[in-house]
Amino acid sequence: MRSGLRSVVVGCALLALACQGPKGDQGDQGVPGPAGAQGPPGTFSGTTTSPVTFSGGTTINGALTINGTDLFAASMAGLAPAVYGHAFPFGLGHLTCGAPSGIDLGATLSQNSALYGELIYTSQGRFNLSQSGGLGVTVCSNVCAGPLTFFLNSPSAQTIVLQGYFDSGPSRIYVNGTGAATVSGIFNQGVNVPAGPFALSLVACSDDGLSIGFYLTNQWITTYGLSIDIDRTFHRNGQ
Repeated sequence: MRSGLRSVVVGCALLALACQGPKGDQGDQGVPGPAGAQGPPGTFSGTTTSPVTFSGGTTINGALTINGTDLFAASMAGLAPAVYGHAFPFGLGHLTCGAPSGIDLGATLSQNSALYGELIYTSQGRFNLSQSGGLGVTVCSNVCAGPLTFFLNSPSAQTIVLQGYFDSGPSRIYVNGTGAATVSGIFNQGVNVPAGPFALSLVACSDDGLSIGFYLTNQWITTYGLSIDIDRTFHRNGQ
């Protein structure tokens, strides 16, 4: 009896193996599930050669704005640039013969406009542009360098103090193109500025030779809570 039972079990196992069919094809993919919640904002670092698409951005006066943030202005945050205009009619770079009675701040391109020139990056208003004149300046008894113009915003009408050296003079400080103070040598000069946007222009002069000392030593932009007017400095007031 035991011998016969063993034969039946083995036979059934062999029969099961012989009856197994081939493996079927994989079925179709199911419908994707719902998207998960968006994660917190992150910061991109590194490099990419892939296309980049910004959504929700607009362009205002040539400045790229993403979700209300002017990326150009953001990149300039903390910097304090000024425009070093090419004066006329002396025609030797930034040199003039005598300080002008007023500064032309018109956005229209002209020989006299102080809005056009080189960008000088200062340390919150501190700079050194001292220089010596070249051939041809001996015909002038009062050689000047400038104008250097800061386009700024002030939180209130206030008196700011500038400290520096503008050679033997007479050198001039202008607010919105109008003469505000005359200085010479080492000075500690108060200047009244309005609330909101304004322009501060500086011209240093020498009446005793071709070299011109032209520098400020204090970081007055930070001290008085001023900020750079990005539009007027870089975008020429949208023009």
